Amino acid sequence: MSISSPRQLTKLALVLVALWLVPNPALAGATAYEDCVVRAMQLLRDLFPNLSNNANVVISYGAPLGMRDPLYQRNSVDLSLYRPREHRAHVAPSSEYLFGAGFQFDRKDRRLKSLVIVGPYISDRVDRLAKEVDAHQEWSDAQVIAALKAAGAKLGPDDRAAFLNALPLKALEPLTGRLEITSVDFGVRFDPGSEGEPREADLSWMVKAKSRSGGGRHDVEYVMIFEPFEGVLEHLYTSPSLPRSGSSDNPNAKTSVIRVHTWGKPGQ
Repeated sequence: MSISSPRQLTKLALVLVALWLVPNPALAGATAYEDCVVRAMQLLRDLFPNLSNNANVVISYGAPLGMRDPLYQRNSVDLSLYRPREHRAHVAPSSEYLFGAGFQFDRKDRRLKSLVIVGPYISDRVDRLAKEVDAHQEWSDAQVIAALKAAGAKLGPDDRAAFLNALPLKALEPLTGRLEITSVDFGVRFDPGSEGEPREADLSWMVKAKSRSGGGRHDVEYVMIFEPFEGVLEHLYTSPSLPRSGSSDNPNAKTSVIRVHTWGKPGQ
């Protein structure tokens, strides 16, 4: 099915907005892009079940005006979630921006390659605490962890078992394949780039897992970043494919991750 006219694109958007509220969606004859959008929305429903009935999704897509088939080989999906504010008399209806989610899928097997979920609904509490931690360079790691717990974090470094139990592996596996966890680490602060620079707050879990590639010849390594207040997934990406045997790579090498907390509302 080819979608090239504004009328068709509008119809697609309306159908997909409706599917946000419908479990287990299936589109007969769907294009690759439609399939990616539906799978992305299903994952968000699984990750945020409390939002399924009280949030609206906006599908964002940019393409040159002259492109005759703007959805051809499209493998990325950008979604923004808004929650309607309580209506008050004599006040125009409005919506609260919650977060944005950017997905990238493999062009061949539609496996999820990367995911970024950022916005005030996800990171406000972590951002506020990170600023406080950065302002207190004299704090020890133990003091930072105590401040994290006092701020209401449910899944700090002392809650490892609870965090592992809450990992959304079953929700991710339809998009990644079966995941096998290989390492779990909590970061209190990032190491400074050079001597004398302040140490910036990390305050996140890093989980590494492997999944067999579509061809079965390699393990694909996923790196996932979770915030500590509710254990929400913020970032997922794939490392270079790992040979299933005979690799000379150092298995203990630590991956460096730059954590991004802020993402402006669409249009900013």
